[in-house]
Amino acid sequence: MLVKSNFVMRKLRSLVIKSFHYLENNDNTNFHSNGEEAFIRTLLKVFRNEREVVLFDVGANVGKYSEILWKQFSQMAAGTSIHAFEPTKSSFAALKESFHNNGAVFLNNVAVSDTTGKATMFFDKQASGLASLYQRNLKAYSIAMNNTETVETIRLEDYIRSHAVSHIHLLKMDIEG
Repeated sequence: MLVKSNFVMRKLRSLVIKSFHYLENNDNTNFHSNGEEAFIRTLLKVFRNEREVVLFDVGANVGKYSEILWKQFSQMAAGTSIHAFEPTKSSFAALKESFHNNGAVFLNNVAVSDTTGKATMFFDKQASGLASLYQRNLKAYSIAMNNTETVETIRLEDYIRSHAVSHIHLLKMDIEG
């Protein structure tokens, strides 16, 4: 009877874990199916009467999310601006390529941190979405964070003050660590 009970418990545990991952959207990075598109549509309704919308994209990487935000919000509010922050050179180059002609997107080649200065960024490959100010152990995923780059850091409070940002409508943070 004990063997049968252990089998049932393992199956139940497996089902609970799968359900949790489903509810949490773990491993689902598809904008259209993971709830992010619905979130942005709802946000558009909330801010539909705003003349100016200020969006912050911290951890902008190569700018895909910033592009989505720009397409959606700039159609609604002529005063839309995005402040994008990406510390690594390779990701920032791609971000800059996407927005170099857009004066309403403010590109910042810095990491947002609790201090202003310099820090070491760890990453597995160029333009990695896993880059972090912490050397994470991802060996279980066969990922080695063995590349480094010295990056500039800034306190968000200092940036907001120096750029006279009076209100942030959306602060998206996709940071590792």
